[in-house]
Amino acid sequence: MTRTLIKATAAAILGLGALAAPAIADDSERNWTFSFNAGGTSDYIFRGVSQNNEDPAFQAGVDVTYGIFYIGAWGSGVDKNFVGGAVQEIDVYAGITPSLGIADFDFGVIYYGYPNQKSTLATNGLGQVVDVDYWEGKAGVSTDDLVKNLTVGVTAYYSPEYTFESGEVWTFEGSASYGLPSVGPFSPTISGLVGYQVSDASSPTDLTFDAAGLDDDYWYWNVGLELAVDKLSFDLRYHDTDLDQTAGAPFAGLSDERFVGTATFTY
Repeated sequence: MTRTLIKATAAAILGLGALAAPAIADDSERNWTFSFNAGGTSDYIFRGVSQNNEDPAFQAGVDVTYGIFYIGAWGSGVDKNFVGGAVQEIDVYAGITPSLGIADFDFGVIYYGYPNQKSTLATNGLGQVVDVDYWEGKAGVSTDDLVKNLTVGVTAYYSPEYTFESGEVWTFEGSASYGLPSVGPFSPTISGLVGYQVSDASSPTDLTFDAAGLDDDYWYWNVGLELAVDKLSFDLRYHDTDLDQTAGAPFAGLSDERFVGTATFTY
């Protein structure tokens, strides 16, 4: 039932986005904008799971927009024993952001790359070498017109072949953020996110899911406070999942409850 709901939600987002398509032709603000961000985090968490063995990571990215079109790249340090021997993750993404009434859409693709991954570590349960790199499509809708200072949204992600060639994966996220009154030079925002990941093995004998720990559908969530001042932002966030934390279970100790601090400079 949950999988059907996720797919139906994604279809609904795509359908509404089709109605917003004329905004591409009517967009009058055809200006180029560039931005750069860099910072550090006490633990790189992706969908509730530590990607850097609970160690700090340096992260940086660049974004370019032209009207409703955008393209960008972002990178972070990762634990070599966790991501197929790679010590870096480099993501490249592109998409469009049309609007329809109070709804703002985001349709795009994301490529997750792990340079210099080692075949000795990137294997499945049969010992076969697999590719850690993968791509996803995403469809999202959000609005900030329902309640003053409140932004809410939902996003669906789909990968036909997830990391470690582990088969089809759907991910569904709902988010909300609320801007609080300024405190001196700081602009505080509280925000939270709930996500659910659904995995479908490509065949009953496919052991890649078991080897990578991706055979279990799971929930993840976070809530935190961000303080922004000029081009700097500081974020303190609580993360957790419902993944099994029993010793020996996939991601045990890497997906339990934790607080993560992040500082980012954006220019």
